[in-house]
Amino acid sequence: LANSLTANGQAQTQKVRITCGDVVLKEGTDYTLTNNVAKDAGTYTMTVTGKGQYVGSVQVNYTIAKAVTPAPEKNKDVHTGEQTNVGFFAALAAAALAAMAAIIALLNKKRA
Repeated sequence: LANSLTANGQAQTQKVRITCGDVVLKEGTDYTLTNNVAKDAGTYTMTVTGKGQYVGSVQVNYTIAKAVTPAPEKNKDVHTGEQTNVGFFAALAAAALAAMAAIIALLNKKRA
């Protein structure tokens, strides 16, 4: 097998390099390929069948790997890609609430 494939939504062809000893065979002249085109991630079986002086056939499995989806970047909106500050504002609000609670507790303590 001459290439590695990753699913990309398009039909892809598994390329091969077939030799007999030191002779590199030619597709269409010395052999034919069947089932060497696939689109989705998975494992497929391709058949190489000899022609002319080259007889016989062999089946070879090849794989199309799943595409890797990059994880969204922190603080970026997954829909627009714009920078967001949701985490910052959530932390700021939590700190403000804690400060208010401390002030209220202090005022209540002074009243008692």
